[in-house]
Amino acid sequence: MSSPTPRRLGVVALYLVAASSPVAAQQPAPEGLGLSATASALVSAVVTLVVAGGLLALAPDYTERTTDRIRDDPGETLIYGVGIAIAAFIATVLLVLTIVGILLVSHPPLKRWACRWTPTPYW
Repeated sequence: MSSPTPRRLGVVALYLVAASSPVAAQQPAPEGLGLSATASALVSAVVTLVVAGGLLALAPDYTERTTDRIRDDPGETLIYGVGIAIAAFIATVLLVLTIVGILLVSHPPLKRWACRWTPTPYW
């Protein structure tokens, strides 16, 4: 029996990660949607597998390079991933604050509504 190729191992690893990560973090569905937690997890798994399959079909070389990089140096890729997650969070917060600020400045009714809770000085 021959051993599997590195590409096949990378594809299997990508499928396992793509299928298990969102399902493990899946929150139970709200009562109003009518989906059970199991159905919601299955829908999430199917969508994740479709996206992973599209990635493999549209960019197989990139997928192989990425899985090789993760396998060869997991510590460095972990540091890059954490750094990118922190940078994305900061960028999202700044973007939200900017959009809210623009809306408050440019739309007088929103400005009046937001300023209702601002304490007024008594001098």
